[in-house]
Amino acid sequence: MRVSVALLSILVAAALGPTGTSAGDAGSLGVYVAGELDQQGKLAEALPLYRSRAEETRTQADRLRYATALLRAGQREAAEAVLGELRRKDAHAESAAVVASSLLAAGFPALAVPHARAAHEAAPRDPGRTLLLVRALTAAGDRESAHALIAKTRGEAARWADGERLELARWQIRMGDVRPARTLLDREPPEVVGQMFRDSIRADVALGQRDWPAVSELLGRAERRVPTGLTGKRVARAWRNAQRELYSVQLRRALALWREGQRDRAVPGARSAQASDEEYVRSAAILLLAA
Repeated sequence: MRVSVALLSILVAAALGPTGTSAGDAGSLGVYVAGELDQQGKLAEALPLYRSRAEETRTQADRLRYATALLRAGQREAAEAVLGELRRKDAHAESAAVVASSLLAAGFPALAVPHARAAHEAAPRDPGRTLLLVRALTAAGDRESAHALIAKTRGEAARWADGERLELARWQIRMGDVRPARTLLDREPPEVVGQMFRDSIRADVALGQRDWPAVSELLGRAERRVPTGLTGKRVARAWRNAQRELYSVQLRRALALWREGQRDRAVPGARSAQASDEEYVRSAAILLLAA
């Protein structure tokens, strides 16, 4: 199968849309086997193992894993029952935010929107929940609502933490508001991970302009800022978001190198990005390697 690289450019631009506690060696082995079967395209065989794990541990992570697997299998009603149970005793909508994030990562933005909205409505001044709703709305194609929500943050972002301001800049760029985003990106974060995020987000401007050499340079620098072991299978929970960003960096840099005609240099990054737990990154990496 050959896939147009132009199609991949559109896919990446459009996209610019967990482990629980141990319940014994048998359960851990079961979920490992389920993951291996899932990666091999044997979702029907993996589902019973995901279900057993979710019923055994009752942890949020295992139930979310099972629910998203059900959605991928086309069993929406069963998935919504699992998600509904997670949300039932969620007075502060904390589970709603986690559910929305999981649905976005799994590639179901339209289903994520109501959960993200509930999380935002429970804490409308929480920057993280505001940005989560912006992300969900954008991924679901409701750019008008996302843009209106971003507009409401004016005057508040100055008090946000570095990571939150960087994320706001990301979505301003994707909404076409490059000028205010540049202001947010002017200040360099003190930590290397923040600097990696900043370079990654700045590359989106060059990506929108199809300036492939600039994209490749910025993302290459972003990748060099963080430890090489960040793409390993066993990464501490605190580093998961940085790992997801790194996979996105590798995917977009691979695309830029591919468009520059440097296909051999593009392959390692695309192969690494296949390990992402974000569906659009993983799928785009697979398509790029098939092109």
